[in-house]
Amino acid sequence: MSEFVVEVVMTGSQAANTAELDLMRRLAAGQSGAMEELLRLHGRQLSRLVGRLTAWRSDHDDVLQEVLLRVWQQAGRFHGQGSLEGWLRRVAVNTCRNQQRSQNAITRLLSRFAGSVSTAKFEVSDTQPLDEREYLRTALADLPVADRTLLVLYYLEEVPADTVAELLGVQTKTLHVRLHRARKRLQRLLTDPAAGADSEN
Repeated sequence: MSEFVVEVVMTGSQAANTAELDLMRRLAAGQSGAMEELLRLHGRQLSRLVGRLTAWRSDHDDVLQEVLLRVWQQAGRFHGQGSLEGWLRRVAVNTCRNQQRSQNAITRLLSRFAGSVSTAKFEVSDTQPLDEREYLRTALADLPVADRTLLVLYYLEEVPADTVAELLGVQTKTLHVRLHRARKRLQRLLTDPAAGADSEN
């Protein structure tokens, strides 16, 4: 009797694993209905996990969409070594960590260049606060392309200076001079957006 129970349990586990593998293979192939099935089976748990990991920030829905995008992109990497639920959990945790690192990089950049900026500058109106990321994104968009490239690579992507210099075909010493100028222009935009980024101090 016990042998029969063990055999049934193993068969059920194997069947579940096969179904998960099939689902992820269909998702990787872009088959219609695969993502809907995944959401039906795991969507609620993923949403709850992402909400908790982000402390239910206002952008947690955006983070959840990023998680689902990563799941779709990496679906072919699921080989059934462990449960699909555990694999999805790891993707969600890693995505949330990356999002937090990105947010921390933005916060560091704002702190470095506009630490004394009044919080009033982050408001479009009394009822529409401007998100810090959007505030920085707007300032970066107003910079010359060369300055924006330097700041994004060095500060937001955290690429080492020598690597950035190699990518841009300049000496490291020259890179630091350009970074200094780009920082000044960005700080000017963050503290006084009407001033523009063209003038030199």
